[in-house]
Formats: sequence, C-alpha cells, structure tokens
Amino acid sequence: MLRGILMEKEGRKAVLLTDDGSFQRVKLKKEASVSIGQSVFDSDLFQSRV
Repeated sequence: MLRGILMEKEGRKAVLLTDDGSFQRVKLKKEASVSIGQSVFDSDLFQSRV
C-alpha cells in the first residue's frame, strides 16, 4: 500500500513524500482531486508507478 503527502503535481504526474521518508513518482487517476500538502492514498493512484 502506497500513501503519502503530495509534494509536487504536474498534470497527472506527481511526487509523494511517503511514510518512510522517501519520494515516489506516481501517476494520479483522472478523478483524483488532491492538492499540494494533502494525503494521497492508493485509491487516488494508478497501479503502476511512473
């Protein structure tokens, strides 16, 4: 399960700061409406990481 804080967002590509302190590049779903600083959960992400 991947979750974290949204640090950067450009279109549907994003960078998360995860619980363990690492940064992960991810791709958001079209219907995901999250802003910088908000928590992001698996339900907001595509299965594959960018």
